[in-house]
Amino acid sequence: LVIIKSFCDILNIKTPGIDLVLKWYEKIFGVCYFNSNFFCGEDLSGLPIPQNFGLKSKNDILEFYCRKK
Repeated sequence: LVIIKSFCDILNIKTPGIDLVLKWYEKIFGVCYFNSNFFCGEDLSGLPIPQNFGLKSKNDILEFYCRKK
């Protein structure tokens, strides 16, 4: 869910259901994915989310995944 949330965050897609589940998970497992309701918690740094690979926009995503090899 964190990876899906990350892509949606880049594309400005609201994810209230995913947010609810991730906030519940934070409480149960003591991790931090949200900081003041923003998806930028400290425990995201070690996860394979697009932002950790420098992908910050739709164009970054398209260039990374669709570039010809």
